[in-house]
This record gives sequence, structure tokens and C-alpha cells, in this order.
Amino acid sequence: MGFGVDTWAKVWEIERRDNVTRVRISTSRKNRETGEYVQDFGGYVSLVGEAHKKAANLKERDTIKIKSCNVENSYNRDTKVTNTYYTIFSYDEDNRVSDNETVTERPKEEKPANKTALDIIEEDNSGDSDDELPF
Repeated sequence: MGFGVDTWAKVWEIERRDNVTRVRISTSRKNRETGEYVQDFGGYVSLVGEAHKKAANLKERDTIKIKSCNVENSYNRDTKVTNTYYTIFSYDEDNRVSDNETVTERPKEEKPANKTALDIIEEDNSGDSDDELPF
């Protein structure tokens, strides 16, 4: 999925400053053909505001879920270089207890059930009784 909202990321390096925390993170996706995970984003990201305050407890190898973020770039005509800046404003932490303990399983998102037309008709008719039939 890459860098974005509701994406899980692994923290590899942390550099704390006065008003910003710089972290190196990576995200990955599962290759459906091989079943292996492939990195789809890796880079340095700035944690600001709420995320910077929360990062005081952040440790290397922690997993975070990005809740609010931004990507900006700027182009320098003189050097002909484009710089891209990744910023995280808020994130949730994984349910990690400590480095020596296992990570609890993330809650699975409920997916809507695949309903057939017959299922929908049966749900619509579930309150009907034979006494109300017009014939």
C-alpha cells in the first residue's frame, strides 16, 4: 500500500530533535503469487505535533499505524533537484508489550459478507408472513 493513512509501518531508526522526530520507516505488502512480503516504501519521515510528542516512547523495531500524514515536494531550478518530504501528524502504536514479548495480533477488519441476490431477497422477506399475502 505504500506510505499513507491507515498503513502499518516498521520503525528502524529514530533521531529526536526539539520540535520534530525523524524516523526511518518501511512498509510492505504481500505478493499474492509468492506469498512473500515485498517492501513498497522505505525512507525518512518527520513526526510533528501529536506524533512528535508520542514519539518520546517510540523504540526501534516498533510498528505504528499512520493515522494522519502528508507528502510534499519542492523543485530547485538551479540544481534541478526535486526533494520529497514525508510527514506524519498522528499515529497509533501496535499492541506491543515489550521487545521480549510477542506482539498481539492486530484486530481484523470486518469485511461485508458477500451476499447473493437470494440472500438479499430472503432478508427482505424475513418479516413477511403467509397471512399478509395478497392472493
